[in-house]
Amino acid sequence: MSGDEFDPQDFIFDANRENFDQLVVQNSRLGPVLVNFWSRKAGPSFRLYPLLEKLVSHYSGTFLLVNVDADEQRKIASDYSITSVPTLKLFHKGEIVETLFGYQNEEDLRFMLDQYVASENDVIIHQALQLFEQGKTEQAYQQLGQAALATPHAYKLPLTIASLMRAEGRFSEALKLLRSLPELARNKPASQKLIIECEFAEMASPVQDAEDLKPFVRENMDELPAVKLLAAWHVTQQHYHEALSLFQHIMQQDRSFEDDLGRRSIVKILSLIEPGHPLIQHYRNIIRTLNN
Repeated sequence: MSGDEFDPQDFIFDANRENFDQLVVQNSRLGPVLVNFWSRKAGPSFRLYPLLEKLVSHYSGTFLLVNVDADEQRKIASDYSITSVPTLKLFHKGEIVETLFGYQNEEDLRFMLDQYVASENDVIIHQALQLFEQGKTEQAYQQLGQAALATPHAYKLPLTIASLMRAEGRFSEALKLLRSLPELARNKPASQKLIIECEFAEMASPVQDAEDLKPFVRENMDELPAVKLLAAWHVTQQHYHEALSLFQHIMQQDRSFEDDLGRRSIVKILSLIEPGHPLIQHYRNIIRTLNN
């Protein structure tokens, strides 16, 4: 579609109770939908809207903008716990993936949208992963690196590079890259998850044979460095129950061991587990008890 034919108004809608599900939830299964909860009584809403309209034009309709008047559509606002406006919620694949409160600058909004709108970087990532699987690792890294330099706000690219480094056992390099990301990118759930996984992988890297380590730890639970190694190895295998049990032992034995490693590790593992899993509340209660 040429620039003359593109009309941003074709991608901007007003929602009510009757059309919200189709406009937002169902359409988000096809592409990102940004919902703007606003009010005529809120000055920041009027300052934000021209910027949102500009972004629809910039992204050539690769996301939908849906406006919800929070005063008129109280049921929708209540359903989504809107207590202040403007509030932005980004829907992707039927779920809320981002929430921003108050007036936002263009850079932060573009940073958020870049992670979800379709772009050439998605093709580059796919091609790089294929190269990596074919053993052409240098070409894969080169392709991803060039794209990352050209689009510094697209944090999917450095995340992909870090993931490949992790796959190669280059945990320290992956962590260095991840920790160098801007705070906004570093604090994203995908980044935090990868950082934690790399930390445990690096912690477990001295383990040569876990089957030899297991009986030693069972007979020498007071050897906390060995317990730590086995616990970290269990995390790398996604044996979270076993890992949590061992880190709980460390926490109970010595809170000063590596600056309360047991408690800190439990908190990190819980962030890797699917929300609502019974292990989460169980170990939160354990931490609360041991902290008292």
